[in-house]
Amino acid sequence: MTPRQPFRDSWRDAQVSLRRLLNMSGADELSAEDEARLVRNMASLIDGLKKIARRSEHIELWTGPEDSLGAGSFDLYPVGDRRIRFVIEEQYVGTDWTDPDRRAVAWNWRAERLATRRDGTSRWEATAGGRVESDNVTQLLQRAGDWARRVNQTAQWTDSLGRTPSTSRSQTPELGRP
Repeated sequence: MTPRQPFRDSWRDAQVSLRRLLNMSGADELSAEDEARLVRNMASLIDGLKKIARRSEHIELWTGPEDSLGAGSFDLYPVGDRRIRFVIEEQYVGTDWTDPDRRAVAWNWRAERLATRRDGTSRWEATAGGRVESDNVTQLLQRAGDWARRVNQTAQWTDSLGRTPSTSRSQTPELGRP
């Protein structure tokens, strides 16, 4: 498998998001109100992703640094199937995952599938993706929820046929599409 590809210009995009926040308040630093809003939005994302994973016996949520567990800060996978995933990467300015006081100003997301090349190697290919500012966390949760519903429907269908995802001959091509 080849290493995952980071979003291009994600640091620059995070800088733009932070400047947008600062311009709204006319300040050089985030106000206590802005920081509180970012923290609430992060908590909403985490709670929402946990709900998505709890609602379905076919979805599991992985969290952690992007270099330790998976592709992003938050990864949704079908249980027992590592050929597709929904990845969310937090975007920060001036810090990283290890900072306990980090504040995500935005999130990049993508739905991916593991594609096998002609030479037998595999790599992750995005089937959909986008960027969501912190204040639009509900849009991100909607995307993740839609993806999880499609995965759940596919898993129920394969279960009804007595197959596992790995024994199915085909996989729904629109699984990652919004």
